[in-house]
Amino acid sequence: MDTTLAQLGALGYDLSVMHEDRWQDRPVWVVGAPAGDTTGVQFWVDQERLLTVRTIRHAGPQGQSVQDDWFDDYEPLGNAWISPLMRFHVDGRLITEEVYTDIKRDTQLPDSLFDPTSWRISVPYWE
Repeated sequence: MDTTLAQLGALGYDLSVMHEDRWQDRPVWVVGAPAGDTTGVQFWVDQERLLTVRTIRHAGPQGQSVQDDWFDDYEPLGNAWISPLMRFHVDGRLITEEVYTDIKRDTQLPDSLFDPTSWRISVPYWE
């Protein structure tokens, strides 16, 4: 637990600040920012399921932007939970949306998947 706390602190989360809020009609704990702060470094945890549903942090070369990431539509997968819908916002604009389907567990993956030397590298057409 000490390692986790140290890692969260190193990422800029102020673990001494927490409040309750609601996210998508569910009660959450917001860790790292006082109530009403929508730009400070913070993460949101669903109180019942204990799942991270939102993170807010500074982004950009000098940290001048606010990145707001949403983890939605959690569903059970075995004895864990998975978020098949993720939305990434920068300065209030949706930048990327990832939607995963046909999610399987306990799938054997080839060792080559984790070996970058086996990956095929494509040269962009403009080179």
